[in-house]
Amino acid sequence: MKRFSEQLKKKAETVKLSAIERSELRDRVVSYMEYHPLAADVRREAPKKDISTLKTAPFAMVRIDMVQVSKFVGAFATLILIAVPLMAERSVPGDVLYPVKVQFNEEVRSSLSFSPYAKVEWETKRLERRIAEARLLASEGKLTPEVEAEVAEAVKSHSDAAQREIATLRESDNDEATIAEIAFASALEVQSEVLENDIEKDATATTTTGGRSVLAIAGAVDEVRKSAVAQSGEGVSYEKLMARLELETTSAYEYFNSIEDIASAEERADVERRLQDIERKLEEARELKANDQPATNVLAVALADTRKLISFMTNIDVRENVAIDELVPVTLTFDERATVIEKQVEEAEKIESMVSDIFPELRVDVAAKAAVGLEELRTNIALATTSLSERNIIAAEAAGTEAQNYAHDLAILVKLDLGTPDTPTEPSEEGTDSENGDEYTDNATSTDDRATSTEGRASSTESSAGSSASAEASVELEAGISIQNPLR
Repeated sequence: MKRFSEQLKKKAETVKLSAIERSELRDRVVSYMEYHPLAADVRREAPKKDISTLKTAPFAMVRIDMVQVSKFVGAFATLILIAVPLMAERSVPGDVLYPVKVQFNEEVRSSLSFSPYAKVEWETKRLERRIAEARLLASEGKLTPEVEAEVAEAVKSHSDAAQREIATLRESDNDEATIAEIAFASALEVQSEVLENDIEKDATATTTTGGRSVLAIAGAVDEVRKSAVAQSGEGVSYEKLMARLELETTSAYEYFNSIEDIASAEERADVERRLQDIERKLEEARELKANDQPATNVLAVALADTRKLISFMTNIDVRENVAIDELVPVTLTFDERATVIEKQVEEAEKIESMVSDIFPELRVDVAAKAAVGLEELRTNIALATTSLSERNIIAAEAAGTEAQNYAHDLAILVKLDLGTPDTPTEPSEEGTDSENGDEYTDNATSTDDRATSTEGRASSTESSAGSSASAEASVELEAGISIQNPLR
């Protein structure tokens, strides 16, 4: 019996009404209650409690408007997420918001750089921001040695990050890595020029006591620049380099148009000339490619020049502190290079003629050296002239420079031997013919010997006339010594 009761209990636990059955049962019960209400004498009301006897603590009701709360929370979030980061962008090392700028703003932006090339560009930008912050503090005399050391360390950190991204990029795309390296090296060269000019302009920029020292930062940039030398264009795809240059030159022209109202006429002319030089390099590369000759090195130089030119146009600090010639020197056209060579040859021929006229007046040892110099001078003049007529500009430049150097050395050699009667040249203890490498002592002669020699030349009318001609030639040669090679 007991066992039956247990089985019945277990079975009862498994028997349950379904949702539909429960609903139907409830409806039936309610219907029955409606048709069979309780009798009036059976009904009774529930007892009412006297609330006056209840003891309660005093309280006040506060109504919270959740709409206003949500607006306040939204405004506060906007302030934190937008206003504070925007204000932090103007901060410099030492400010309260500077950690927000470096550790939040820049890190968020870094996470939005998806490609390795974009990451290299962003790390380069961060490096430039650190240098700009340090220069701003230095201009105000607030760059302490501690902050300077921190900035120098940050420069190395950003450079290491950029180079790691370049190495990562090289594993998958060597062409893109080389292009990124050229851009990175160009940015470092620009910043190095800016810091070097700061040091040259301000003597206190090298001392650590005045709050203006940028020497440690300049050293860090120079060290990084040496370790990040841009690769040449060898082995890089011509098509990729040309495509990148088309993008960069398009940007350069857009920036050039944007500075038309703020730049001076001279600055616009300088920038326009550099843009024309870059276009000529592109045309030269196309011609080389058409003739199946290597052209990527020319494109690599053009890309570096374009990046520097963009930095000059877009960065006001660079434009105000560095001359454009220091960043992107003018590239002479063929006609301009030919004009320089013609001038070199003209000056060299002038000195050759003067030295030939006074050659008989020279001492024997000096005349022997002058003869060798004259032979080399005439050879290089002829070679420069011939190469120029054949439009071989490189050979003509080399010969023209050599001719100018020989002419310069001959002018010094002859001047030291003859001297100038009105402004006598004091002899040096020892001299060197810089081109031939021969040393000579007692370049002029002693004062007594020179006087004796002068009396000997003046003993006859013919000798006196020769001495006068030599003196005039010496004065002309002295002027010729100041000739400088514009290509050096």
